Amino acid sequence: MEDEGGDKVRCGDVTVTKRKERSEEKEEDERPVFTVEDVAKLEKLTKTSTSMRWVGTQGRKLTRIRTIGAFAELRSLNLRSNLIKSISGIQSLVSLTMLELYDNQIKKIKHLEALVSLKVLDLSYNRIKRIEGISHLKQLEKLYIASNRISEIPTDGFGCLPQLRILDLGANRLRKIQGLDELTELQELWLGKNKITKVENIGKLTKLKRLDIQSNRLTSVAELPAFPLLEELYLSHNAITSMDGVQRLVKLRTLDMSNNRIDTFTSVFGLAHLEEFWMNSNGFKDFEQVERLAAAKLPRLKTIYLEHCPLASDFEYRKRIAALFPKLRQLDADKILRLDATTTTSGEKRDGCLDDGISSSGGATKDAEKTSE
Repeated sequence: MEDEGGDKVRCGDVTVTKRKERSEEKEEDERPVFTVEDVAKLEKLTKTSTSMRWVGTQGRKLTRIRTIGAFAELRSLNLRSNLIKSISGIQSLVSLTMLELYDNQIKKIKHLEALVSLKVLDLSYNRIKRIEGISHLKQLEKLYIASNRISEIPTDGFGCLPQLRILDLGANRLRKIQGLDELTELQELWLGKNKITKVENIGKLTKLKRLDIQSNRLTSVAELPAFPLLEELYLSHNAITSMDGVQRLVKLRTLDMSNNRIDTFTSVFGLAHLEEFWMNSNGFKDFEQVERLAAAKLPRLKTIYLEHCPLASDFEYRKRIAALFPKLRQLDADKILRLDATTTTSGEKRDGCLDDGISSSGGATKDAEKTSE
């Protein structure tokens, strides 16, 4: 093969014209472009409309929004599941209170300087690597940046966002919790599916009600702060070996420590508000541990998950658990039906017992089936 220069290459007796390379930008320009004006036409919007919504799964996808500023009265903008790479043009929408750009191709957080009225910002499922350009959004209440490529929370990444109540940084590449100290109004913190190895630097978040650190690399939660208002804690799919630390969470209602390496029920005394307790896929081998849990006398406990633990293979597993927790309503995925007294078809009343007074939801007891024959 010989290069004859210019656009031609000679291969044997054949001369081939080189294929010209085109830039991504030029290729994009040559594609049929679906614009915000097209959205406005389809949705019958005007320049004074206060809300615009276009989900790319409807068939056509936006690739750019440079002319979005023409709709200056917008207060709510939802452009989910499109192919937007840049949000240039959005800086003109100074009245926006809700901006949802979930599932696009955005790489950088910018052009938000003028959006000081923004209360909800969703940038989940994009290609963002760095948290930046949001510290001035003082009215922000909900921030979602899940499923991006963020590897670090800068120590000054959020600054002071005095109204922020919900922060979702799940499914990123975080290894350390930091830079959250000034988010003192935060009520929900979602950090699941990262690479976090230690619970740290969240002691000042005293208004937290929900905390999610599931699917990380935790081996201990002994450093959990004594959050006075925390109601829900999600720690599943880690490598935690002890429950030590949860005993300080006196308002806890839901505790998920499933899929860990725990084999002893400890640190549950004092959790008087606990209702949902998920401990399935751990190492509990015998009922002595369950008896220890029962001794903690958790008055509001309604649900326990222990399936896929070694003790769950016991033939009388359900019966024994139900006997230890008289007020239990659900064991694993099954409801527990309790019959204190049953009446036979002959009108004879007899006391129920554990053998036939407890069954899965939707199932009749064996004696009831016999008497109906």
